[in-house]
Amino acid sequence: MGNDPPTVVAIGLTMLVALLMLREGPTPGRAALLGLALGIAMLTKDSANAALPAALLALAWAVGRRHDPSPPTPR
Repeated sequence: MGNDPPTVVAIGLTMLVALLMLREGPTPGRAALLGLALGIAMLTKDSANAALPAALLALAWAVGRRHDPSPPTPR
């Protein structure tokens, strides 16, 4: 048994948290969980670095949507 199963689990958790952030919005807890899952994945196997761009893009997108500069609609 190698280090592939823990890597798959950690990358799966990373993608799950990234999708949760896109759907529900970013929170400090979700950002910390994303970093923790990504860090564990990268520690288990070097090929897990492929998940880094996707996780950072999801984080940036979620934060960007949260701080949308569009003006509020008048009443």
